[in-house]
Amino acid sequence: MAHIKENVPYIFIHPAWRGAWCWDKVLDVMHAWGRDAYAVDCPGHGERFNEIEDARLIDYPQAIVDFIEQKKLDRVVLVGNSTGGLICQLTAQAVPEKISHVVWYMAFINENGQSILDACPPEYSKVLPQLKNNRYPLPPREVIRARWMNGMTAEQQTADLERWQEQPLHSFTDKPDLDRFYNDSRVQKISKSFINGVKDMCFDWDYRKSWDPRLSGRIGKMGTDFTYAEIPSGHCGFNDSPEELSLAVIELAEYEYRTEAYAREELWRKSPSYLRGKR
Repeated sequence: MAHIKENVPYIFIHPAWRGAWCWDKVLDVMHAWGRDAYAVDCPGHGERFNEIEDARLIDYPQAIVDFIEQKKLDRVVLVGNSTGGLICQLTAQAVPEKISHVVWYMAFINENGQSILDACPPEYSKVLPQLKNNRYPLPPREVIRARWMNGMTAEQQTADLERWQEQPLHSFTDKPDLDRFYNDSRVQKISKSFINGVKDMCFDWDYRKSWDPRLSGRIGKMGTDFTYAEIPSGHCGFNDSPEELSLAVIELAEYEYRTEAYAREELWRKSPSYLRGKR
């Protein structure tokens, strides 16, 4: 398997209700494997939660662009989960010359003008008339545990839920201008991949295939370099399968083919769980 990209920086983009912290386990793995990897808090999330009332969708990709410029990064690999997929789209069209690859992990790939709530089951919009101060509440905790955290232990679920926060409403309702994502030739040249968590239960059954093949098919049909992988996890593999997720990301972003595993023995021997004696 040909190693076609080396020394590329990775930026992991968080999903709704969480911040950069949700990628901590993945970053530990990526760093153990010698990769330059980062996660960024978008406005209204994590350490920037105090900005929630003013946060708009357009502020999210700007946070990623600002980080790229601040760190003077080039040939960036963007990795987005869930709502972070839309932020990948917006960032890629904003600075296509800085992006070498985009990886969507169980992530939204929106059509031009389609908001996050437009792409979600109808029940997510029912609460809109009650909302104030640009704050969208967390789903019921029992729903989060059953659908988002089905691969985690009860103790892990409780610890993770303590860090979830309200979501900036405008990030769900603002209509994205994605004309450049679908029509700019520079964006077309960016390599694109989709990682399917085969145990995902985030949405009801009727919407389960909204991730794959309905959304993954949108980039597959763009006529660009498109690759695909599966991992034995659900919607939050960064919690319960960080090494499997990291390995899939690296194989897709750095290697020419992923029909066979590359250097698995070498990487696994550097992984945090192996070093802790768990493997």
